[in-house]
Amino acid sequence: SRLQDPELSGALRKMVRALQAGDVAEMLGHVRVFFANIPYDLAVNREQYYQTVFFTLFKLVGVHIEAEVRTNIGRIDAVVKTAAGVFVFEFKLNGTADEALAQIRQKRYFEPYLGDGRPVMLVGVEFSRETRNIGEHRVEPLDAPAPSADGVHEPQATFAAAAPDAREIARRLRARGIDPAIISDVTGVR
Repeated sequence: SRLQDPELSGALRKMVRALQAGDVAEMLGHVRVFFANIPYDLAVNREQYYQTVFFTLFKLVGVHIEAEVRTNIGRIDAVVKTAAGVFVFEFKLNGTADEALAQIRQKRYFEPYLGDGRPVMLVGVEFSRETRNIGEHRVEPLDAPAPSADGVHEPQATFAAAAPDAREIARRLRARGIDPAIISDVTGVR
């Protein structure tokens, strides 16, 4: 069935479109709408609360998301995979988006996805205790030079995969059994 709340329904469609286009900043702007609709007395000031809401939202719209992904030296808060790329998320409630990005780089959370063939984006997200919503965020393509612990820039893998067109995205969504009305809303393909 279709969503009945036009504000949330519109934000949902825009969120998925932005994610499919690889526009993390725009996508996070639409995610803010969902957090803004949660009554303040239901919010819990723990990082896991924000991570759970984020995870649940993506699962409900049919986006491939994994949470608490274990690696050889740490645990990734969330990994989102779309045709546009692999997005490695680190969340901070008591820290900054820059600290989140630094943790991704330091613990090399991106390494398991280097052979994937899709572009890899590192995403640091700060959640604000005051607004109970997304605060600052930083997005860094994996091929951007990043200083190592000793200040030396390490070479990063570069991927030049093109995003699939709307028809290909629609085909993939149909293969996953996604409602045709949602596919049409998101891709514009009938």
